[in-house]
Amino acid sequence: MVHFHIANGEAETVLEQLDKGMIDFGLLLGKVDLSKYNYFKLPAKDIWGILMLLLQKSK
Repeated sequence: MVHFHIANGEAETVLEQLDKGMIDFGLLLGKVDLSKYNYFKLPAKDIWGILMLLLQKSK
Protein backbone atom coordinates (compact mmCIF):
# COMPACT_ATOMS: atom_id res chain seq x y z
CA MET A 1 0.00 0.00 0.00
CA VAL A 2 1.18 3.52 -0.80
CA HIS A 3 0.55 6.30 1.70
CA PHE A 4 0.68 10.00 0.77
CA HIS A 5 0.84 12.87 3.23
CA ILE A 6 -0.22 16.02 1.37
CA ALA A 7 0.92 19.42 2.61
CA ASN A 8 1.05 22.87 1.10
CA GLY A 9 3.46 25.73 1.39
CA GLU A 10 5.58 28.21 -0.48
CA ALA A 11 8.11 26.98 -3.04
CA GLU A 12 11.00 27.94 -0.75
CA THR A 13 9.64 25.67 2.01
CA VAL A 14 9.08 22.75 -0.38
CA LEU A 15 12.59 23.05 -1.84
CA GLU A 16 14.10 23.24 1.66
CA GLN A 17 12.27 20.05 2.65
CA LEU A 18 13.50 18.32 -0.53
CA ASP A 19 17.08 19.37 0.22
CA LYS A 20 16.85 18.01 3.78
CA GLY A 21 15.32 14.71 2.65
CA MET A 22 12.10 15.40 4.55
CA ILE A 23 9.97 14.82 1.44
CA ASP A 24 10.47 12.69 -1.67
CA PHE A 25 8.88 15.01 -4.24
CA GLY A 26 7.07 18.31 -4.53
CA LEU A 27 4.62 19.95 -6.89
CA LEU A 28 5.63 23.53 -7.65
CA LEU A 29 3.79 26.16 -9.65
CA GLY A 30 5.34 29.26 -11.16
CA LYS A 31 8.92 30.21 -11.87
CA VAL A 32 11.38 28.35 -9.64
CA ASP A 33 15.10 27.64 -10.07
CA LEU A 34 15.11 23.89 -10.74
CA SER A 35 18.73 23.63 -11.89
CA LYS A 36 19.77 21.17 -9.15
CA TYR A 37 16.66 18.95 -9.30
CA ASN A 38 15.32 16.24 -11.59
CA TYR A 39 11.92 17.40 -12.79
CA PHE A 40 9.30 17.21 -15.50
CA LYS A 41 6.66 19.68 -16.55
CA LEU A 42 3.02 18.64 -16.33
CA PRO A 43 1.27 18.93 -19.70
CA ALA A 44 -1.60 21.07 -18.47
CA LYS A 45 -2.73 24.67 -18.35
CA ASP A 46 -4.40 26.49 -15.48
CA ILE A 47 -7.85 27.83 -16.16
CA TRP A 48 -9.15 30.43 -13.75
CA GLY A 49 -12.69 31.68 -13.33
CA ILE A 50 -14.99 33.46 -10.94
CA LEU A 51 -18.30 32.07 -9.75
CA MET A 52 -20.81 34.52 -8.29
CA LEU A 53 -24.35 34.29 -7.04
CA LEU A 54 -26.79 35.88 -9.50
CA LEU A 55 -29.02 38.33 -7.65
CA GLN A 56 -32.19 39.79 -9.14
CA LYS A 57 -32.31 43.54 -9.52
CA SER A 58 -34.77 45.27 -7.21
CA LYS A 59 -37.59 47.30 -8.83
